[in-house]
Parts: sequence; C-alpha cells; structure tokens
Amino acid sequence: MEAREFAWNILNRTVSQEAFTGNLLREKRADMKEEDWNLALRIIYGTLSNRRYIRYQWEEFKRGKLSYDIMNLIDLSVYQRLFLDRIPAYAVLDEAIRLVKKENAKMAPVVNAILRNFERRGIKKLPEDMTEALALRTSVPAWLCGLWIAQYGEETGQKLCEDTLRIKPMWVRVKKETDLADFLKEYPGLREGKLRKGALCASDGKDAAKLLKDCRVAVQDEASQTVADQLKVKPGMKVLDMCASPGTKTLQIAEKLEGKGEVHAYDLYESRVRLLEKAVKAQGFGPLVFAKAYDARNLCEIEKEESFDAVLLDAPCSGLGVLKDKPDLKNRVTGKDLDDCAALQKELLKTAERMVRPGGTLVYSTCTLNKKENERQIAAFLKEFPGMKLEKERTVFPFEDENDGFYHAVMKKG
Repeated sequence: MEAREFAWNILNRTVSQEAFTGNLLREKRADMKEEDWNLALRIIYGTLSNRRYIRYQWEEFKRGKLSYDIMNLIDLSVYQRLFLDRIPAYAVLDEAIRLVKKENAKMAPVVNAILRNFERRGIKKLPEDMTEALALRTSVPAWLCGLWIAQYGEETGQKLCEDTLRIKPMWVRVKKETDLADFLKEYPGLREGKLRKGALCASDGKDAAKLLKDCRVAVQDEASQTVADQLKVKPGMKVLDMCASPGTKTLQIAEKLEGKGEVHAYDLYESRVRLLEKAVKAQGFGPLVFAKAYDARNLCEIEKEESFDAVLLDAPCSGLGVLKDKPDLKNRVTGKDLDDCAALQKELLKTAERMVRPGGTLVYSTCTLNKKENERQIAAFLKEFPGMKLEKERTVFPFEDENDGFYHAVMKKG
C-alpha cells in the first residue's frame, strides 16, 4: 500500500473505530518500503498533532458538511503543503484526487476546489489574541491552553503547548544487573538522563531499533522510571501496584525485591493482566508477582487492610503529559474528562490509604499536567486523612529533558 493511502486509512480508523493511532499501527505494518513507512508515520502523527491549525487553514472553503474521511484526506494533504517542503503542490493535489476517486469519485471536485483555494490564498495569519494564536499554532484546545497558562504561568503554559508538537525520542531503563558503563560503550550514541541514573535516551533511530531487541533494557520514559524509585522498595517487602497496566513499573518493583518479597498487581481489564503476566514470566519474576483483574476501588474486598509496606497508585488520568506521544488526545480530551478522572482518583486514593500499613509509604503518580488531578488532589486527600504525611511531591514538565509530563507525591502513613 502507498504511504498516503495507508496514512488516510489509519486516520479514518481512528475516527470510525474511536481507536488510538499507536494501537492501530501495532496491529500490523503495511507492505511498504522503509522510506514509505516513515513517510506514512510522519503524515499520520503530523496531521494529528497539527489538526486544529490545519483545519484553521482550509475550513473556510468548505461548503456544507463533509464526512470524516474526506476531511481527513484534506487534512493530510494540507499538512504536507504546510510542513513537508519537498513535496510540490501538484503532487499533493494529484494524489488526493487519485485517492478520493478510488473511494468516492463524486467528492473529487469538492476536494479539488478546497485544495486549490487553499493554494491560491496561501497561509492564513493567526489571530492577534495571544492565547488563541498559541492554541491554534500548536493545535492545543483553547480551553487547555488557557488552563495551563492559568495554572503554571504564561511562560510554562506556552512551553507546554509547543512541546506537544515535538517528536519524543525513545527512553530505556537499564536493568539492575547490567553494568551501565559497559553498556554505554556498546551504545556510544545514547545520552544519560538528568532525573535518574540508568535512564538512557536514544535520539537515533538505529539505536532505538537495536534497543528494542536488547533484553538488558526496558522501554520506559525517564520521568516514569523515577516513580517506582520513590517507594524505596527493599527485599522482603510486600508491595501493592493498584493500577498496574502496562506493567513497566510492576516489573521495576519486582526487580528491586531481588527475589524476596511480593508484588500484588491489579488492573481493571483481564486482557491487560494477561499481557502483564506474560511479561512477568518472561523476565523470571513469576514467583514474586500476583496479578489479577479487579476494580482497584474495591480491593478491600479481597486484600487485608493495612497489609502493604508500600503502595503505588499510578492513577488513571487525563494524559495531558503525554500529548506528543498520543496526539489523538489533543483532538479528544475535554474538560469533563479531567473532572471524571479527578473523581476516580479520589476514590482510588481512599482505598490506597486503607491498604498501606502504619509506617508504610504511599506513592501517587499521574502522567498529566493538571493541578486538579495532582497538587490539589493530594492537598484534599491529606486534609481528609491527617494521618498521611506528605514527604515530597514533584512535577516533571515534558520540555525539561524530552520526557513525558509527570507528577508524583510521596506520603508516609503515621
């Protein structure tokens, strides 16, 4: 399949199946040359990341309602003209007309007219209002742009919006038994992270491809790697991972036990638990990890209260810290989603407090940047449960070291 046709197909499926792009791309790789595959990925992620700005450039030429597939075709065509300098206008137009004729020939004149009008007019200037211009330029919803500026200040808010357009490199965690110095001699192109020893960044695609096959590392964002460290896990401890999927932190905790202790790992969905169990078995942690599909809000039904030395609540969240990894979210997330997440997190925190023993540690973390889900959530929790004491909290902004955005709070039960 040709690169643009494949890109159009994936973009259409994200809408028709309400699916995330990453999941669709993992299903199978089209039979394409490496060059075409890379172009398809760039078009897919570039179109999703810049969708609001792209629509701003052409929607004024629309007459009447268009189906999602036609809008996707126009989007990816305009994306190429705005961001891929080497592709001439005639090539983009010819390919768009060829594709639309193949699927819905009667819409060819409409697509042709819109793309030609866009070319004639040129790039449309952004509005004078600073916040609206920033939101359009970065394709971040205006309400989210305003929220970030209100919560973190104008400079940080702007950086957060701009960061959503960047391509994130791959991060890996070097496993405990691996000598870091020797490993870096094998991969001289990697750089060490600023947040954690053993976190390595691969900016080069060839290094990234090799690392995916190297059993001495686990693919995991650097900011994510720091979360399990806050539990201070030692051999012999009993640890609870309340929302364990996809399991990267579960495996990190199991590694720290050094063969002595146990991890109880829960996830709401059976399919995710099966994947976790497979990873646990592959890495030899089977005797240490008990995994089960269960609603973590109701763990008091099956687990003894105050029986865990350490509890990790890596809570379901709005995901605003991973927008450059998941550009689909930029086009889907709503203010209601943030409120719904905050309500769920509150329930999970109450269960977490009941699970951790006196003197034990509770770590709460999210991959979002929203104080209602982070700092304010924890402040309200501590007020309700004065026996819990905050030891530290931290927000990692994604523009600081090419990471994801993360928040964690470390609490001790008195």
